[in-house]
Amino acid sequence: MLIYHIILFMIAPFVAIRMLLALLRGRETRAGLGERMGRGTPPTGSGPTIWVHGASLGELTSARALIDQILARNPGCQVIVTANTYTGRDMVAGWENPRIDARLAPLDSPRILRRFLSRWSPVAALTLENELWPTRIIACQHAGIPVLVVAGRMSQGSARTWARFGGLARRVMGAISHLAPLDTANGDRFAGLGLPAGRISAPLNLKSDVHLAAPDADVLENLRQVFKRPCTILAASTHPGEEEIILEAFQATQAKHPDLRLIMAPRHPNRSGAITTLIKGAGLSYSRRSDGGNPDADNDVYLADTIGEMALWYSLSSICILGGSFVQKGGHTPFEPVQFSCLVVHGPDVSNHTPAYTALTAANATYCAQTPEQLGQALQGLIDHPDQDELTHAAQCALAPLRAKNGEIDALLARLDELTGAKAATPQGG
Repeated sequence: MLIYHIILFMIAPFVAIRMLLALLRGRETRAGLGERMGRGTPPTGSGPTIWVHGASLGELTSARALIDQILARNPGCQVIVTANTYTGRDMVAGWENPRIDARLAPLDSPRILRRFLSRWSPVAALTLENELWPTRIIACQHAGIPVLVVAGRMSQGSARTWARFGGLARRVMGAISHLAPLDTANGDRFAGLGLPAGRISAPLNLKSDVHLAAPDADVLENLRQVFKRPCTILAASTHPGEEEIILEAFQATQAKHPDLRLIMAPRHPNRSGAITTLIKGAGLSYSRRSDGGNPDADNDVYLADTIGEMALWYSLSSICILGGSFVQKGGHTPFEPVQFSCLVVHGPDVSNHTPAYTALTAANATYCAQTPEQLGQALQGLIDHPDQDELTHAAQCALAPLRAKNGEIDALLARLDELTGAKAATPQGG
């Protein structure tokens, strides 16, 4: 832990400079920086508070049902949700639940965390997936706040890195009160780093039970005048280094199918400017969702650079190229596109959702590609497939057994009650 704090001390000036530059460039706000420093007005209610933290949109979207169940189960409690990004925080704020307070996450500094914990006094901290911040976890332990890791992820690479700092790993693992791993392989990696087996429960994949609401029928019908589903491909949740591969494969496929259109929905919409440069460099015409108005039917690419409209893009597309898999990001969830009967194509790195992709592969209901040439062949194979409905049905059947069970979430909530002594259930004003 000493080494980690020395590293934090050494990089602190660079973090400060980066935050200042972000402020000057309009990427940060003074209020946002205050939140990152652990400041802010705590809720006025007298009930206990539970802290839920997720990196950004995907993690917090998947946790919404869990948060709703916490609030329903414990009428007197409040929830503070923190995110690393403004988009994640603002999405939670958009839920407009008076019992939920959305903030940017405090930096992993002892002083900042003491300030944050003092202001909010949570009775428990739930951290989602791979958000394992050492100072935060240990500060909670010192304050007597149980830490629960939900849908915990630990890639093989991350496990090797943690193992190089064995003392720090054992210290952090010893401060985790309960882990519901994403799958058994992830649970085994946590155990290998020193998390006692008695603190590890059955796997829980929150993203497997996300059911996106259907898009607005009028908006969908309007866009269907431009995007004919059999001729529309969606590139979903793309990251830097992936758009080039997708655009090259799309161009090769479009040469054989001139009516083909591409909707590109990047993981971070603020990358819109960089992506439009790539689209123009590829010689493709485009329009952007953020510009408003209707898309041009003659454009090759529609850049969906907005938040909260993924159900719309899934509904318009017959094939979904899932991002985060052509670069080392572990891939994004296939459950959402499969919900909307999209055929899934992905890159080689799907380690974040290994059981799901294994099931899809076993059912011959997904295609894996690595190069633009392979991706183009996969797209061509799906377009030419004689029965796409059969493929989508096979994908839905393959994923059905993997969806999160209510019993698994109930077991997590029961463990939360045990660890807090049922403090979360204290009635308002109690």
